[in-house]
Amino acid sequence: MNVDLVNLKMVCVHVVNSYSDKPETGFNSYKIPDIRCSKPLIYNVKKNDQLVFLQRMLDVKIDNKEINLSLPNEIGLSLNIFTKARDEAENLLKKLKKDMGKNKDFYSENVSLFYDYIEQIQIACVFSYKAVEAFCNATIPNDFIYKKINPKGIQEIYEISQIEKWIPTSEKLTEIMPKILNCESPKEIKYWSMFKELETLRNEIIHSKKKNSIENTKKMLSKNILNTLNSSIYILNHFIQKDISNEVFPLGFLDTKWRIYEIDDPKKIFEWTHWA
Repeated sequence: MNVDLVNLKMVCVHVVNSYSDKPETGFNSYKIPDIRCSKPLIYNVKKNDQLVFLQRMLDVKIDNKEINLSLPNEIGLSLNIFTKARDEAENLLKKLKKDMGKNKDFYSENVSLFYDYIEQIQIACVFSYKAVEAFCNATIPNDFIYKKINPKGIQEIYEISQIEKWIPTSEKLTEIMPKILNCESPKEIKYWSMFKELETLRNEIIHSKKKNSIENTKKMLSKNILNTLNSSIYILNHFIQKDISNEVFPLGFLDTKWRIYEIDDPKKIFEWTHWA
């Protein structure tokens, strides 16, 4: 398919009239179409007593046909891919355990089950880690400056694009995220060591080396692998609970809460409905 981005704009997807009369029921009338969507921006227009939901939309042209697409949340996409692969791996593991009770050798037709399991573990590992990586990059403000002293005692200064490219995800989690979200480092939580195992395995899957092949297969077949994969959820929980209404965070995570902006003039809404 030939795809061209035409425009990025804001579209009004839901309006609650007489909002002050029904703040709870009116607010809950909005139905999330898919947890992979970006969070809507919500405005309480006081002059009209309305609650207005704006969604980021992509105008794209696919094979010369114009389509309006709700902008996905990259963290949500990664989490969805991860959980699907993890759940499939769990189902395959149950079948494997039954087969292992009957067979000792896996080298002909029955070896496919093992390979399917390893494939799903690899997918889950990569996207479990990617969800955390995407979370860090989405949360860092565009004007954020990160300063650190390198091993030679020289101060290094990183802007947002350099942070995204050069600072490891684990360093973003321990040194940058706590400053932005005003919370403690995840090093102190139970699942940090498991996340480090996830990071190592992910790097070895992406940057595979012949000498690590056997050891990586052993890790993917270990009884602790599902806990390792799930460590990303606990890391995200640690941060998201500090600012659960943040628009860059994914939907369907913890109890969804919303940030409502109050404005007086409804004309402002129309000024925001199209982005260049």
